[in-house]
Amino acid sequence: MLFPMINQGVGRGAAMPIGVMMHEHEEHDRAIARLKELTDNFQPPEGACGSWTRLYALAKEMVEDLNDHIHLENDILFARVLDS
Repeated sequence: MLFPMINQGVGRGAAMPIGVMMHEHEEHDRAIARLKELTDNFQPPEGACGSWTRLYALAKEMVEDLNDHIHLENDILFARVLDS
């Protein structure tokens, strides 16, 4: 719903769906914080096997990608849409 609205150039008319997305991003931030807590900030346990170490590395990479995605939407895309 949101991205077709953006493509149509509705500007501030997209404020409500943008608010929903930003709330979802806040939920993602809480989930990421919990994942970091559970994984000791993606540090595998001492003596972890290669599979375990790879899992932690991929989880960290996924979180970094998700954070980049959230930044692009919240701080760049949504800001531009709401300013138009």
